[in-house]
Amino acid sequence: MTIRNVYFIFFGALLFYPQTNFAQKEKELKSAGADLEFPCPPEDINITKFKDTKKWQVVVNRLFTYQAAPKSNTDDWGWSLGDLNAAGDSVIPFWMFQNPLDAYKGTGVIINLPPNNSDFGPAHGQIQATANLNGLPKKDLSDDPDETVKVFFVKDEVHPVSGTPNWFHYWSESQPIQDLLTIPGIRLWDMSTCMFQDIEEVHLTLIYGGMPYDPEGSTYGSSNFSPRDFDKEDPYPDCDNNSPAHLYAVGYKANATKILIGEGCGFRKSDPGNPSANPIGNIEGIHVLYSTVAHEVEHTEITCEVWSDGYDSAFDEPLPIRDDYRDNWETQTNIDNAGIPGYCPFTIGVDDGFNEDYVEANIGNCTLETAGTNYEEIRCRKKATELDLTPVNEYDWSFDPITDPLNLIQGKQW
Repeated sequence: MTIRNVYFIFFGALLFYPQTNFAQKEKELKSAGADLEFPCPPEDINITKFKDTKKWQVVVNRLFTYQAAPKSNTDDWGWSLGDLNAAGDSVIPFWMFQNPLDAYKGTGVIINLPPNNSDFGPAHGQIQATANLNGLPKKDLSDDPDETVKVFFVKDEVHPVSGTPNWFHYWSESQPIQDLLTIPGIRLWDMSTCMFQDIEEVHLTLIYGGMPYDPEGSTYGSSNFSPRDFDKEDPYPDCDNNSPAHLYAVGYKANATKILIGEGCGFRKSDPGNPSANPIGNIEGIHVLYSTVAHEVEHTEITCEVWSDGYDSAFDEPLPIRDDYRDNWETQTNIDNAGIPGYCPFTIGVDDGFNEDYVEANIGNCTLETAGTNYEEIRCRKKATELDLTPVNEYDWSFDPITDPLNLIQGKQW
């Protein structure tokens, strides 16, 4: 076979491989006793089809189609999908195919689900053609950035490692959501030194609750951020008279630095006041998770404010009343919100505590729901509604072909 200078045109990019590279490789193979025919791919390989719709976009565990031209008289060339090496002239395979891909035409399936959301999209999206002979040159086919493959995950399938839906596994890693989860924390009492410690920030953890999705209910999220306290009416014995008679925060309760996420966060919820809502007032997909986290984190921020001095109002109130808010916090909150329409004022000596079993229709009614319930829910909903949802779009590599036939919840990058 005659070896000659060969030019490869992949996606409009010109790659030059000098004659000596092929001739040297052929010489090495023959000197090693390999009685092999050295394959010469066609000079111009062009991908004419990659995925029937949404070209250059494929989904893990879903068939995609491809075709290249021109077809040569050899089928020894296969494809891989991965990263360019340091030199930029070869691809390190990343995505696993269910079966090897023939060189010029066929269907393929990517089967591996990586641990990180950052692995999707154009990450690891370089296509490479390789000969099925050890040591032969490899050809990168993705020089043009507009023809770099983007890989998506099916939203509602279960991730094999975490056991949670893919949407929760990957969306919860997005930086905007993680940024929300760091809160101020509260001043903790150190019983060994009889002193309050400096306030340290707390990073909350998202936990998937696995609650069935109920479009008529509110299986979105809940928070239970609360301190672990030492209840003592008299000064703590080992502290002489240095400890005030209050309920001290000495730490955080077990499992109380987490936010529980329900299945509804993978779908849609009504939020007509949000600029990102559709014409009927719904937000969808990753926007639901983002706004839900913002809502629940605001509840924990309120707790940090109430406990800012390291103790609560258990002994500010006439016993046996304990309503979970310090008297001076209630007073300041009334001052800050005086005159705001719909605000329900706190009352010293009255149980204004948050009612977890509140009735949705009663929010805003100062008679049917407590001041704490109205204040927290209205404040937290305002936080979520005013949240700019667009920063999470770039992290959404989800695909939902079954439960979302109208593309209402489709990945923001699809």
